[in-house]
Amino acid sequence: MVRRGLLLGLVCALWMCASAQAQGLTVTATQTLSPRLTQYTATSTALGRSTGIRVLLPEGYSNTKRYPVLLLLHGCCDDYRSWVDKGRAEQLSAPYPLIVVMPDGGSAGWYSDPYAGGPPRYETYAFDELLPWIDRTFRTTGARAVAGLSMGGFGALKYAARHPGVFQAAASYSGVMDAPSFASGGYANLIPDAVWGPRATELARWREHNPLDLAERLRGLKLLELRTGNGQPGPLDTRTSRDNLEYEVWRENGALHTKLEGLGIPHVYDDYGPGVHDWPYWARGLEQTLRNLVAVFPATADTTVGGTVPSVLNLQLGTAPSLGAFIPGIARTYTAQTTATVTSTAGDATLTVADPDGTGRLTNGAFALRLPVRVNGAAAPATLKTWAGPTTSEPVPLTFEQAIAADEPLRTGAYTKTLVFTLSTATP
Repeated sequence: MVRRGLLLGLVCALWMCASAQAQGLTVTATQTLSPRLTQYTATSTALGRSTGIRVLLPEGYSNTKRYPVLLLLHGCCDDYRSWVDKGRAEQLSAPYPLIVVMPDGGSAGWYSDPYAGGPPRYETYAFDELLPWIDRTFRTTGARAVAGLSMGGFGALKYAARHPGVFQAAASYSGVMDAPSFASGGYANLIPDAVWGPRATELARWREHNPLDLAERLRGLKLLELRTGNGQPGPLDTRTSRDNLEYEVWRENGALHTKLEGLGIPHVYDDYGPGVHDWPYWARGLEQTLRNLVAVFPATADTTVGGTVPSVLNLQLGTAPSLGAFIPGIARTYTAQTTATVTSTAGDATLTVADPDGTGRLTNGAFALRLPVRVNGAAAPATLKTWAGPTTSEPVPLTFEQAIAADEPLRTGAYTKTLVFTLSTATP
């Protein structure tokens, strides 16, 4: 006879669970700095080292809402902490339903993969590791803006231009808009050759990353902002002489503004006159951008309608098959049939047959046949069928075969073998 054996439990030992995370970015530590502000420490494949990320969640961050993301980039010689520590990002963003993410771009990494191939590959990090991690970790809508100051303003417009469709808005505060001009204007020391190679021989590569040269590719943004002072002492600083650095980026922003006008690309050009290269002006620029982003990113809310499917593995066997009467002295293969009915809601399933005694041979007391009984052409233990997805009440024909030779001695009486059929899954 055939005993009905089945496994209704899940094979947990083979079910391995891993947390979802962006490939190449692994969070190793978190620190809550305030109710809205969390600092993450992570290892990055693209950067080849540990890196810091600060994230500001909106007030009342809720599991019933999703939020757009603002990627906020720091300038040269600062790091991911500077927008909160110096630029009032936490206070300014408080009224807005927006997730603000502040990554590290290196002291002078220019948000680029280096000339020699890296690491640190800052652009690869941003798009292959950081943005996927943000969307997996937080409740995002998929809509994004990018903004930054100085080197970060360069990075914001470069990212928006080189990756069209990823961002719906981009803003620059005193941003470098023409890196070749910036370098030749006395600031070559701030752009190491390691970034894009020597300017004298690799100028084409410089221009591949340069907002002024990429202006046409800024078309389609819902909001594009250029904000800069002219370097003269202004109302938010205490200088008494012109700031040549701000004057240089003011010239570059003016050149990009003229080019965007010629291309017919809508943008905000905030030439606010007197003002130097310093945080009070950049914080004011962020405040103005946040107000404008309200029109770009409408408020969202969602609810979840769902149901459940219980984890089910069900195996039913038909009538126990009989091979009939064996006839001595005649070579013959005896057959019998039954059906297994399978229902599985798992991601995969496997139907197997096994013999608890390990021989697979029908026995009559202490007497056993020479050859094992075969199920669907295979001797136990054997895999009979596998599934790559759910199935419901699926019939699986089972054919039993017993070969007996003409010279095989047979003993009077009944021959039986208990076989165990198991339905199991590795991914319930």
